[in-house]
Amino acid sequence: FIENLLLLTAHNARLLHLFSIIMSHYNTNAPITQNEFKMKTGQCCNDPGLCCFATCCHCFALKEIADNIGNPRGWVHCLAAYPFALGCCSLTMLGEEVAKKRSIPMTTAESACQSFFAGCTCYSCKVLHESRVYKKGVVAVRDNQVMEDRVGASTEMV
Repeated sequence: FIENLLLLTAHNARLLHLFSIIMSHYNTNAPITQNEFKMKTGQCCNDPGLCCFATCCHCFALKEIADNIGNPRGWVHCLAAYPFALGCCSLTMLGEEVAKKRSIPMTTAESACQSFFAGCTCYSCKVLHESRVYKKGVVAVRDNQVMEDRVGASTEMV
């Protein structure tokens, strides 16, 4: 009896987990897990400036993404996108790098597929947005450290 009860409980837990995953795709207010980009496909239309910048000024968007995550080759990605038409390759590399910085599991193949179909998946917008989120977090941590250093220095003087 106890074995059957444990099996039923485990089965119900798996069903509940599966149900919550399915429902999260239908509920736009559902919490976003750590393993995906915050911006969903099509949500960039809520921020037309971001969408237009990532779409129309792709080379500069790639440079901003690189700068936001501390990649020193921003201009290389910018130039690769415009005169050499290698923007898809740059977006693949930067998308994977942004995902790593934000602890989002993503393989090179996944990033490459999304980059290739960026017009349909809004991948440029997602990567740009996520790089901005990363930069805000880094700046906040740095500012907090500066404040702690200042407080520590002022208490040492007293």
